[in-house]
Amino acid sequence: FIISSSFGSQLIPAEMAASADGYAPGINPDLVKEAMEAVAAVAAESSTAPEVPEDLELRKRLDAFTEEHGKDSVRQELGNAAKILQRLSEDIFNVKLHAMRREVLERTVGESLFFTFEEAGFQERKGENGAVLQWVGPDGAQRLKAVLHEVQRAAAEYPLSGAEDLCLDPCPLLQ
Repeated sequence: FIISSSFGSQLIPAEMAASADGYAPGINPDLVKEAMEAVAAVAAESSTAPEVPEDLELRKRLDAFTEEHGKDSVRQELGNAAKILQRLSEDIFNVKLHAMRREVLERTVGESLFFTFEEAGFQERKGENGAVLQWVGPDGAQRLKAVLHEVQRAAAEYPLSGAEDLCLDPCPLLQ
């Protein structure tokens, strides 16, 4: 048999040529089919979005917070909280993101929204430069995802205009 390609033509032995079913001799078409089905199943399974954790109690608290403070006044704070929590969720092993100074969080999200950080696993403690909110660490990653989802959902209900949406860098929040 002769095989042609962009590299030229080559002569190959007959036993290496494809059989009538398109596979090289010695390859079981049933096994190939089974392998292809298994690969397709794994691909389909991994392509589905993971289930987003929901917390209906936290959702109620966020809705009550929004009602109490007014949706116009909470847009920035919810957006800032979502950005901070998202940054942590994207890099849960970055210990620099595990402790945030309380006074900086007060300015960015307001003390009345601290409950979202507490729900995500932050606890207040004394630090070298004042009070900090300390995260429990990677053990709290699942809870962090659920809280992030709810805060993002609440922030999305009241989107910011381009002028109001400041790029918040949580690095200054670090100790």
